Amino acid sequence: MNRFTFAFLGLILLASTVPISTPKAHALSCLPVDMYLADIVGKDDVVVFIGTAIDQIKENKYTAEVLEVKEVKQGYVESKIFAYHPKDETWGYLCNNGPKDKGDTGLYVAIRDNYGKYSVTQRLALDDKEVKTLENNLEKAEVTGTVAELSNTDRMNQIMTTITEMFAEIITLLKEHAYWKNLN
Repeated sequence: MNRFTFAFLGLILLASTVPISTPKAHALSCLPVDMYLADIVGKDDVVVFIGTAIDQIKENKYTAEVLEVKEVKQGYVESKIFAYHPKDETWGYLCNNGPKDKGDTGLYVAIRDNYGKYSVTQRLALDDKEVKTLENNLEKAEVTGTVAELSNTDRMNQIMTTITEMFAEIITLLKEHAYWKNLN
């Protein structure tokens, strides 16, 4: 046999050892819920509240819930808010249980960003054992919460102010982009 035949047989042997399908993705690594809840106690950027879903808007990258806030355990939250559950096409709601049915009441842990948007990091049923532990930890740490009254008009004005500020930032970045582009 010539060298070409040996090389061809070697390639077939090598190809037979390589998996034909693509490897499966490994599961997303999440901090256990009890550890996460213990870590957020007293953090200024995290709010904890009890809310009831009065409406839901499902999109590809998130599900938004319109929530009526019943009680705030940590921080301040408006009496009626949009809360966003970020969603990944592979991982789903990441480490969050995700929204439940319209009309359901649950405990929400969320982060309010600089734009006033609430991103839910955890949503639990009120009878979950972790909820009682969290409430005890909040009480021990003397953490309190407040429901803030905000009219629809007030929120709409906040949103328009945020959008105006964002446009100003975008214009600034576009000017910087143009500067760098003109140097090339």
